[in-house]
Amino acid sequence: MFRKIAFAAAAASMVAAPLAAQAAPVEIQREAAPVSEDSKLAGNTTLFFVLGIAAVVAAIILLSEDDEDPVSA
Repeated sequence: MFRKIAFAAAAASMVAAPLAAQAAPVEIQREAAPVSEDSKLAGNTTLFFVLGIAAVVAAIILLSEDDEDPVSA
């Protein structure tokens, strides 16, 4: 019984929170932070791309190993 009430309260709060935030009459001004220098990772995009492809290929190879051993002997 407690579990059903907890799930209902969680669902109600998940529905009510965005509605309450959207209905708030407060007007908020967002300002951008000043940028003092360039990103330190600006020139490494190719390196990250190659490392990402290598990681995907390695994952495919490791996950597709063909183990023909039966589960029970």
